[in-house]
Amino acid sequence: MERELKSALKTLNKRKAMDSIAENNDIALPSAPVEREAQYLVEQAKNNLRNQGVNVEGLPFNPDNFKDNAEKRVKLSLLIGKIISDNEIRPDEDRVKEAIDAIAASYEDPEEVVTFYMNNQERLSEIQMTVVEDMVVEWIYDHVKVEESTSTFSDVVNAVSN
Repeated sequence: MERELKSALKTLNKRKAMDSIAENNDIALPSAPVEREAQYLVEQAKNNLRNQGVNVEGLPFNPDNFKDNAEKRVKLSLLIGKIISDNEIRPDEDRVKEAIDAIAASYEDPEEVVTFYMNNQERLSEIQMTVVEDMVVEWIYDHVKVEESTSTFSDVVNAVSN
């Protein structure tokens, strides 16, 4: 339960930090990336339905219905990129190793999993980006007013799934 709570809090706090920077920064968004992201979200929705056994052929999917989400994602991408660039945020190798160790701990042969991640550039890059995202969230929290609140375990876990 403690590990689940820690993970849920991290996810919830990351979401709140990202929502905060998106809401508090007005920037002009180029239309082409927004349109590409909306189309990507359409394809993602189709794939999700296919995975649930739904035949999506002939179903109307309008990219305009995904535009708000696409705009937010593009906006966050630009803002996060700017924070990373301006503050020269790079993946901390100790934190990358800790993240890989945490994943590996749940396997029968943790060292094999660590070796797999360290020798697979695509997987290693995914972990590095997660660490950078975490570092960006920490940077955001260092530069905003944070209000703490008390919640139950259920409230936190349910908030993440919504």
